Amino acid sequence: MKRNTLKNIFWLCGLLCPLWLSAKIYPVSEAREVNGRTFVAGDTVILRNGEWKDQQIHFRGKGTSDSPVWLIAETPGQVCMRGHSLLVIDGEYLYVSGLDFSSSQTAHPSKAVVEFARGSSFCRLSETRIADYNSPDPQDDVKWISLRGHHHRVDHCTVYDKKNMGVTLVVWLDEEEQGRHRIDHNYFGPRVSQTDPLTGKELNGQETIRVGDSRTSLKTADCRIESNLFERCNGEIEVISNKSCGNYYLNNLFLECVGTLCLRHGHHCVVDGNIFLANGAVTSTGESGGVRVMGEGHRVTHNYFYRTAGESYRSALSLTKGNENRILNRYSQVKGAYIAYNTFVDCLIALDVAVGHAPDQPEPPIESIVECNFIYNTSSADREVIRIRDDRQQVDFRGNVYHRGTFVGCNKSVKKGFRKVSSAMMNKPTEEFGLYKPATDSELYTSPVPCNEEVRKDMPGRERRPETGVSCSVAGHSLRSVPDRKSTGVSWIEADPGVHPQ
Repeated sequence: MKRNTLKNIFWLCGLLCPLWLSAKIYPVSEAREVNGRTFVAGDTVILRNGEWKDQQIHFRGKGTSDSPVWLIAETPGQVCMRGHSLLVIDGEYLYVSGLDFSSSQTAHPSKAVVEFARGSSFCRLSETRIADYNSPDPQDDVKWISLRGHHHRVDHCTVYDKKNMGVTLVVWLDEEEQGRHRIDHNYFGPRVSQTDPLTGKELNGQETIRVGDSRTSLKTADCRIESNLFERCNGEIEVISNKSCGNYYLNNLFLECVGTLCLRHGHHCVVDGNIFLANGAVTSTGESGGVRVMGEGHRVTHNYFYRTAGESYRSALSLTKGNENRILNRYSQVKGAYIAYNTFVDCLIALDVAVGHAPDQPEPPIESIVECNFIYNTSSADREVIRIRDDRQQVDFRGNVYHRGTFVGCNKSVKKGFRKVSSAMMNKPTEEFGLYKPATDSELYTSPVPCNEEVRKDMPGRERRPETGVSCSVAGHSLRSVPDRKSTGVSWIEADPGVHPQ
């Protein structure tokens, strides 16, 4: 995770700014030296290197966009938070960087490791690691990063090896706090599932990210979760659980995650440009999946799905049936979804429509469009292009293309929306996180389908020609980089083979 970044002196440049000439520097060695103060714009708090055991820091202050208040490690990665240590960020324009919460089995059993306090705004957590920071009882419900307030950013953090119950990172909403957070360029690493001792099934409440909850699911959060790497985040079926409206999930890489990006509650979210490299991953608690859609007005475009192994709620892309009673914590009917320009390669079930079998779950997807997607299978064996589980569904299928695979439960109207091509039309990737791409002589290029004029760019950000799928055949370099282990997480970890197995 090495990058060409300044490590220990990045804030010195700020000290040269005329706006900061009156700022103060506070070297501190324990939490009480921070907790008794309210810092002002331009102040810098430097935590001295060493072990900080059972230190509960309450960082208060008020900075500005031009002159934030900093709390930084003397040397990034060498301020080691242990035991019951935790951090509360409470104020405006408070920036935290360089801390290491790791290798503690005596963490607080109920408080968040890092909490953005209620009423706080425009704060930032970066270059911080939280790893194997657990309380003794695996059933303790502990959130590692808890965001209240609005307009926060969490970036370039490394987070892995959570062994307790509880969401890894959660966004809270209420009447005054409306989200608008940005969560980007983080590495979310392996997490195993806590299971029911009687049934062996995974327990609910082990998401890696949750945005909102059932109670506030109709509020607009307007959060952006982008350019993160999720690797083997296997806590439960919902790697990401969307429970609010108007959020954006962009350009993330999901590597061998046994779960899905789940639009569980809320409406009008965008899922665009994400890569699901499932590689056929399966564990004792479930199979790898892709995107699960519930609610109204969602757009799922330009995503790439490779060898997802699940079906039903864990299919590559599933549209769920809704409930009649509209209770907030149940399933909202899929309505007005737009599913387009996605590519599916060797997925067990690419498109799974009208999933759900509960007695109070009778409402199939309606008023939705599935167009210009591409399903590519290297063989037809055990690979489904699409499965329709309720023929009352009202989805308009048009302009989709497939190469091998079967149709299950589909009538003639559905099949008319899919055109079969016979040529081997995809080139295998050569790079580590590479994608299958259309060959220059593929039928995607020689016999294109109509292109939605609203979707002018392909996944790499180039001007789209009228091909299906995630990437078009136009020459030129990608304008959008794939998240990897170098571009995500903290910069001060040189190598950690236990975190990033090759």
